[in-house]
Formats: sequence, structure tokens, C-alpha cells
Amino acid sequence: MKDFIQGQQVTYNQFQGRVNFIGDHYVTLTIREWDKLPQEQVNAKRNTNQVNLCVYREHWSEIHLVPPQVVNTFSTDNAEIVENIK
Repeated sequence: MKDFIQGQQVTYNQFQGRVNFIGDHYVTLTIREWDKLPQEQVNAKRNTNQVNLCVYREHWSEIHLVPPQVVNTFSTDNAEIVENIK
């Protein structure tokens, strides 16, 4: 794979993540992300911590696209109850 898009879901070896940075010589894959504690967010540039994996160009052929999953869920959360009275 060589045409990356930021945010794209991919796998590399045993890791699954999303493309974070795309450079000429390497890409980074975010394999874990979590919110910082409120006291850590005060002067932080970002509100999350990340674990990023650096993959150099010679290994790009080992990165595979994760096919999007279609999730068909049915919810009645916003349904309106209608009664037919005769």
C-alpha cells in the first residue's frame, strides 16, 4: 500500500490502527489513544495521549487497508408511538 489517507483504518503486522502522519519516508499509525486527565489537559497542546507506530517506506507493502464494516442497527430511541383507534 502506498496511497495513504489520514484517519484510514489499517493493519501492520499484529497492530491495527489509523494513519496519523504521512511523510515522504515514513507514516505513523495510531494504535492506541486515550483522554488525558483534566489536570493534564490544562496546558496541553492536545487533550489525548497516543501510542504511534512509525513505519518506514520499505515496509509500506506490509500495511493493509481494513475494509469498512457496515453496521445496520435498528433503534427505537427516536421512534414515535402511534395508535390506530377505530
